[in-house]
Amino acid sequence: MREEEVALLERSVRTRVPPLLTDLYHFSMVYAYWSSGRHREPAAFELFFRDNPREVPAVDPAFFHYLRELDCSGVTLRAVPEATVVFARVPLMEVAGPLAVVQLLETSLLCLVNYASNAARFRLAAGPNKMLLELGLRRAQGPDGGLTASRYTHIGGFDMTSNVQAGFLFGIPVAGTMAHSYVTSFSSLEEVWPQLANRKLPSAEAPLRMSAISLWSFSDSAT
Repeated sequence: MREEEVALLERSVRTRVPPLLTDLYHFSMVYAYWSSGRHREPAAFELFFRDNPREVPAVDPAFFHYLRELDCSGVTLRAVPEATVVFARVPLMEVAGPLAVVQLLETSLLCLVNYASNAARFRLAAGPNKMLLELGLRRAQGPDGGLTASRYTHIGGFDMTSNVQAGFLFGIPVAGTMAHSYVTSFSSLEEVWPQLANRKLPSAEAPLRMSAISLWSFSDSAT
């Protein structure tokens, strides 16, 4: 790879992964570390996968040359206007063109639509009075996928997201709980309880505190 290509790739990564592309509770946990004087303690996190991926079968090299020349110049698209009410099985969108090209577009289009429709199912199941929080950034398919998921989940009926960058870009309310790594950084309840009990939270932090307490209680009851 040429030097200018490397520089372009690095700029692309920096642009797509800005500092705010993280869950809100990471800022909350770091604030807790900082306020308790623990922020300079040494720590090590490990990232790994559980199983080796399967081998990819051999593909004719000419196929990749074919893919390199593909474009959407022969594709036409028709769709109902955004926010239009439609019945089940009524096509929301029609994509027509060469078979190979429209086939490759399928996943991208379904990815956008399914997030909103799945979120709507959660909203219908939970009812209008329950507050729903989306925390999918860490398992999303890349930073772009994380932003898309947060946006369309909100469109589908979720109230808040843990994705700080999505809150910044789209005005979605942000909230969060805490990570397991934060919990395991303490060795006993006595170590953490006095600091949390004596610190007075501003009213703006109350929903965040209640969310954390509710999830913690649920986790305790589930185990």
